[in-house]
Amino acid sequence: MDSIVDSSRTVYSDGGIARVALSNLPPWLQQRYNYDPDKAAQFVAEQRRKEQERRDQYGRQSALMQQQAAAAVGQIETVGFTKCSVTSWELQKLPDIMP
Repeated sequence: MDSIVDSSRTVYSDGGIARVALSNLPPWLQQRYNYDPDKAAQFVAEQRRKEQERRDQYGRQSALMQQQAAAAVGQIETVGFTKCSVTSWELQKLPDIMP
């Protein structure tokens, strides 16, 4: 066993890698790894709280981006487009007059 957290251990073997919840181990192994069910529950609750905070932050950012996109579309619709004709000579001159 290599990686240690309050609620699980990562086990490396020839068969691969697995994450094992200490609550699923027999009592003698729980004792060997100093498993404390209260600390494990606190750890898991804290991890869930942090994950929910990340999801909430992502949701706020997503909503803000949608509002900004809608505002930009509204500005484009307000400005509109004007038809014009441009000759090939004028198109060639664009790099000279535009930064």
